[in-house]
Amino acid sequence: MARTWFTPVATLTVAALVLAACSSGKKHDGGSSSGAPTAFAASGGNNAGLDPNNLVAQVFAAVAAAQSFHVVGSGKDQNMPYSLDVHFGNGGGSGYFSQGSARFDLAGHGQDTYVKTTAANWKATIGTKQNAYELALTLAPHWVRVPTTKQDFAQLLDYVDKDHFVASYRESAASQSGPFAKGGTTTVNGTPAVIYTDTKDNSKIYIAATGAPLLLKVESSASDGGGGLTITDYNRPFSPTLPAANEIVDYTSVVK
Repeated sequence: MARTWFTPVATLTVAALVLAACSSGKKHDGGSSSGAPTAFAASGGNNAGLDPNNLVAQVFAAVAAAQSFHVVGSGKDQNMPYSLDVHFGNGGGSGYFSQGSARFDLAGHGQDTYVKTTAANWKATIGTKQNAYELALTLAPHWVRVPTTKQDFAQLLDYVDKDHFVASYRESAASQSGPFAKGGTTTVNGTPAVIYTDTKDNSKIYIAATGAPLLLKVESSASDGGGGLTITDYNRPFSPTLPAANEIVDYTSVVK
């Protein structure tokens, strides 16, 4: 499935998990009252004048400069509903992703990434091992430290690592989106915003009107099933919620 401005980067990860058988130490730069990183906000500017042909690079440079942000989204992937709620900071990330009836709670810090989900989801992930069900029952009560160095779990870093999220989302947007047409202005959660329409699929993106050209909101077109994505809480202090040591098991110690 192609990932665009609208589709959260996490969708493919859940597909990999469900169908596999088939932040803290964070620095805070004290962003401006508008939520823009100080380095950008000081320059002022009117983002209605952004070059629509260079929109992806400008927007993701601003998002990457932020110390933290909160991503909430929902929509459909091949008619299956999904939702995403993840908070990112320099110290890691935590939140959840759901697709259909499957929910995955996630947390990460540094090299450690943790997942908590049901035995049914773990069984699908483990695959065709003879004792897959028993292994899944062992994993299900715990937060499971997963090996993101392995391909099956690598994309989970998009959920719990700010830089991975930005890089993956930027790559997808650059290859799948545009050209853009500048629209009108509005407000998103009280922040003035400029609307740009992706002429390829008629989705809309909302960019902070002044300061850093931060991405505030994305709306899918009705023909793509509707839905939306918002990014808020830029540069607000955040530390990921991590599981206690006695709640953790290693995936590779159980599934061998």
